[in-house]
Amino acid sequence: MADVFSIHNKAAKILVVDDMALSRVTGRKLLIELGFKAIDMAENGEIAWTMIEKAIADQAPYCLLISDWMMPVLDGMGLLRRTKKLESENYLPMILSTAESDAGQVVEAVKQGIAAYVRKPLTRESLLSALERVTAKEQQSG
Repeated sequence: MADVFSIHNKAAKILVVDDMALSRVTGRKLLIELGFKAIDMAENGEIAWTMIEKAIADQAPYCLLISDWMMPVLDGMGLLRRTKKLESENYLPMILSTAESDAGQVVEAVKQGIAAYVRKPLTRESLLSALERVTAKEQQSG
């Protein structure tokens, strides 16, 4: 069973997904600055999905997914739809990051079940705020 994500659990296993290498590295760097240690990266949703399935099979599932919205192969919303089909014990909260400013897209993503939304470029403050929102949601549902 996956651990429930908490901003206080610095051993939480996190997957950062973005087709832009700079965005992946920035996300990882910010998470490290915030004290997290177990951070993997993938360059699109399809690769991320394979990593998520492997982590579950190895009984070391991810606690949090931070994904770009617009990516080739499988985008963030496609990845979100796949994660929603996971068994409940493998529930994976997702923070969606995007440069898009279309409020309608954000509303749709919230309806689809994202845990939080953050605008690019990621900053320490915006990421910290999103992580706090996920923690609050997880505590409410847990």
